[in-house]
Amino acid sequence: MQIAEVAAIADEQWGLVTTAQARAASVSAQSMARLAAEGVLERVTHGVYRVVGAGSPLDDLRAAWLALAPEQPAAARLRAPDAVLSHRSAARYHQLGDLDADRFEFTVATRKQSKRPDVRFHRESLSPADWQITTGLPVTTIVKTISDLAKTHTDGGHLAGVVRDAMALNSVTAEELSSALAPYAHHYGQQLGHGRALLNRLLDEAGIPKATQQAAELAAPGPSPADAALLHALALLDPRVPRDLRNRAAHVGLSTDELRQLQALLGITDEPEDVQEALRAAYEARAKLLEEPTDQAAT
Repeated sequence: MQIAEVAAIADEQWGLVTTAQARAASVSAQSMARLAAEGVLERVTHGVYRVVGAGSPLDDLRAAWLALAPEQPAAARLRAPDAVLSHRSAARYHQLGDLDADRFEFTVATRKQSKRPDVRFHRESLSPADWQITTGLPVTTIVKTISDLAKTHTDGGHLAGVVRDAMALNSVTAEELSSALAPYAHHYGQQLGHGRALLNRLLDEAGIPKATQQAAELAAPGPSPADAALLHALALLDPRVPRDLRNRAAHVGLSTDELRQLQALLGITDEPEDVQEALRAAYEARAKLLEEPTDQAAT
């Protein structure tokens, strides 16, 4: 019966349950420890358990959020979140870049404290446009996340990786990112308010050649900077791209005409979703090729 009570709670919040929630359902801490010893549960962090078999690489972030108000069910807190995953933790949740994730970061509207040394709070009243519910957890939007990272002086190399991934996979426009980065451009060696200059520098640092960025900014009908970055990535990934075009993309960048040639070759329209879908397909195809030798060796 205790297993059923715990499972009912966990089913509503990513397979996780706090000891405080279990206690409210008449399941003692000792019973939780016994279920863990029997292999039914496994401890994620202090006071938070996971049903065995329901694991996710993001469970530590979810558990940290649950632990901020362990008595309350996730569904109740989501109606008016008291803490929103943000900064480096949000970047990790969105799967952007390769930032160190040695602590859990949340944005809160009022003063909040935690006994955990690996939890950090940022105090700010977020607007509805600054956050969203993503797979059941309140998290700052991609644009707000990048703005927060720039505001807290994240080093340029790591920020560049976040920006690259955001533009490549998450439908964020160059205009949105330029606006988000503008207030912090001077922290990264650009003129105050020059968000586009900072964006171009970050894309360059992330390995997107300047010629590809500039080609997208020429007069119509050239693609947008965001689409140019995606097309550049496609040129390097898709096996249908001729070697000479791939080499130019890797070393000097593609002109507007070459970007259009690439679109025609791959059958990609000007719709952003079309470009992004082509890039996802190319990544998946490449991943399968990389996995094949391992699969053969296993057999």
